[in-house]
Amino acid sequence: KLNLSPFLNRSHLVKSPMVDYADGSHALPAYFEMGGTHGTLVRFGAEGRVRDTRRIAGPAKMIQPMIVPVDARRAVAFLRDFDRSDRLWLSRTEDGGQSWSVAEKTEMANPSAPVAAVGAGDGRILMVANDVEGAGDLRLLTSEDEGASWRLVKVLEPEDAGARYPMLRRVGEQFLLTYSHDNKRGIRAVAFNAAWVAAQ
Repeated sequence: KLNLSPFLNRSHLVKSPMVDYADGSHALPAYFEMGGTHGTLVRFGAEGRVRDTRRIAGPAKMIQPMIVPVDARRAVAFLRDFDRSDRLWLSRTEDGGQSWSVAEKTEMANPSAPVAAVGAGDGRILMVANDVEGAGDLRLLTSEDEGASWRLVKVLEPEDAGARYPMLRRVGEQFLLTYSHDNKRGIRAVAFNAAWVAAQ
């Protein structure tokens, strides 16, 4: 958790990786779920102190924002609905995270489960998600239009595998994926590259 207030232990929770800025600073996607639930982007200066916070809000209980930069100014945030609207939510920024659009419900099914996403270049995004009603298969998807629509690449685990809580990172030319397996009894790790995705 990240304590951003001296009052009532009003802490923010963290699930998603940091976002890097060109000036050497960083921002951490976080969320607040006491009363008015919402996502937050916490900006840190180069010395590691909190510079400011920006709210990512919507009509539902937005938690666990996963932020994917599209270019130097634009990014998308995918959010889980704590109240189980059974859909993934999406917010956008056009000014480097200073302001965010009101989150809108997408067509992607989401059983109130966290997602992992990463930019793959040229506006493409890779996502790993439980995007089927119910517990859902764990599936790898790709978007060619900055998250507006998605194509299934591969079913990574069937629903009965109990696979959730993915984390996806890009390291050089490879994508590294980890997720909980067998209803949190184990963790699996997978490495793949863009050529493998294109071949599916």
